Amino acid sequence: MLLGLYTGSRHGTLLTASFKKGPGRSYIDMKHGLFYRKPEGKTATNKRQETIQIPEGLMRHLRAWEKQGTADGWLIEWNRKRVASVRKGFEKAAEKAGIGRNVTPHILRHTCATWMLQAGGDEYAVAGYLSMTVEMLREVYGHYVQNHVGATSKGFKPKT
Repeated sequence: MLLGLYTGSRHGTLLTASFKKGPGRSYIDMKHGLFYRKPEGKTATNKRQETIQIPEGLMRHLRAWEKQGTADGWLIEWNRKRVASVRKGFEKAAEKAGIGRNVTPHILRHTCATWMLQAGGDEYAVAGYLSMTVEMLREVYGHYVQNHVGATSKGFKPKT
């Protein structure tokens, strides 16, 4: 959940996140603090998956997770095996939290976008971070852009 909240990445990208480079993996470069969201060997689509700088708050978690070790470098795993889908687990967690079963992992992307804009993030920077056009950002999240023209250029730094 933290990876989704901090990066605004689609859940398919999160499922391919790995500390190791390789085919089919979205690579987390711990040395440079970068998240190469487009899996190696994947053809680019309209759902852009551009490389982003990982916020320091998330880097602290990633360092701890990397230190714990993984079965094969995958960030999301269960019983030392890569997880193919988080839908059932996410649905169950949402239900236990009392926020309803119809909440999907995509809500993490929406939450990231909303928090960035509410924090005064520049709409061009936010759109770039989320790998979407400014037009799409305005269409979906325009009501969060401060005065639609008065947004500051403050970066997104969630508190942890």
